[in-house]
Amino acid sequence: MDGVLAVASSKGGVGKTTTIVMIAEYFRKRCRVALLDADPNQKLISWLGDETGVSRVEGITLKSLVGQNIVEAITEAKAQHDIVIVDFAGALTQEMVFGFGYAAAVVIPSGSSKGDIDEARKTYQVVEQTTALLSAGNPSFSLPAKVLLCKVRLNTDTYKAAKQQLAAWNVPVFGDDAHVPHRTSFEKAWWHKCSPQEVADAALKKQIESVCGAIAALAGLAPPEAKAVTGKSPRARKAPRTATPA
Repeated sequence: MDGVLAVASSKGGVGKTTTIVMIAEYFRKRCRVALLDADPNQKLISWLGDETGVSRVEGITLKSLVGQNIVEAITEAKAQHDIVIVDFAGALTQEMVFGFGYAAAVVIPSGSSKGDIDEARKTYQVVEQTTALLSAGNPSFSLPAKVLLCKVRLNTDTYKAAKQQLAAWNVPVFGDDAHVPHRTSFEKAWWHKCSPQEVADAALKKQIESVCGAIAALAGLAPPEAKAVTGKSPRARKAPRTATPA
């Protein structure tokens, strides 16, 4: 198991961080996972890190890329981990092109609003430009990418319109079985600084598994085995029943 997964969007607030935390939890029990936070807002570190920015979760290494060389950081992380997931800034940046060049796949989270879909298209165009640039020197280079619709409800007009617009633009999107639904469990997980899987009900857990499995397949990554890592986690694995926000 060896791969770099890029999670990117030219717009913030579309579900990038939530997507990464779900994927990290999906893989961390059976392999070494590194999360690289290139977003200046550092939301990934805020969610999973302690007061010093160090990962609070067993099996996950967390590193800020603010002010760091992204190529060096990815190369170093690949040498020490099985899966490296990069969270890019919610804007079109030069780092995207550099990071995409090392990725096995790109996931583009997006809401279903017209503005979100427009930005998802822009991000996919960066994927196409990166592929064109790198395949000129390496014809075998390919970079699979798909839009992951987040915070959505199936069978609504906005969801259907989003799918239709992406199809009209020839922008690949995950199927209906792999979407991130609009649920308060995701907000609860952030308050408790745990994975959504830990506070989700059975139906939502099943949906998260479908999403993570589809992303793993896109990147050509083998799914993790069911058996968990032995030993105690540095943090409690169960969240309180009710949120206690500050």
